[in-house]
Amino acid sequence: MAKLKHWTYIKWGCLGISAGSLVLSFAWLWLAGPPVQPASQQPEKDAGTRVEKPSIVERDGERMVWRLNAEKADQELRGMRLTEPRLELFSESGQVIPVQGNYAWFNPVTRNIRFEGAVVVGYKSWRLKSEVLDYDSAKQELHIPGAFHLQGDDIQARGKNMRAQRNTQRLWVENGIWIEDSRPATLDKPS
Repeated sequence: MAKLKHWTYIKWGCLGISAGSLVLSFAWLWLAGPPVQPASQQPEKDAGTRVEKPSIVERDGERMVWRLNAEKADQELRGMRLTEPRLELFSESGQVIPVQGNYAWFNPVTRNIRFEGAVVVGYKSWRLKSEVLDYDSAKQELHIPGAFHLQGDDIQARGKNMRAQRNTQRLWVENGIWIEDSRPATLDKPS
């Protein structure tokens, strides 16, 4: 009878150790976090998401509509984020209209571009400066939703909410404009 009593204690002791091991194993797994993959199977953080010196071109048949270059591009949820972007718009007459800024967002589906930070647009002898500029590919239109400063040889202007069409080279300001002409006014003498 004494032998049976010892086996009962041994049996319950082993069962207690097994149950405790299972509880301890689950606790360690829960505290350890996700499993670590072998180095050969770990995806690189930036694999396929960064491009150095990208160049994107929009064409209409044989004619180039615009070309977008940058120092680098990072794919994000909102589109491609371009660092030091440079856009060259080509007018119907072949005139190059350069646009540059600190950053730009390019949407590969709509092909729209949003420039942000120290945006500069050149056109002939004119220089336009703004903090934000949008280019709508479908409308072929530049839009500056905020304030802008336009400087020419003899004229400077300030305003807000300007639009310019690439194909017609038509420009209009929707929220008022201030213009200063530094050329001396001359009056014709009556004959």
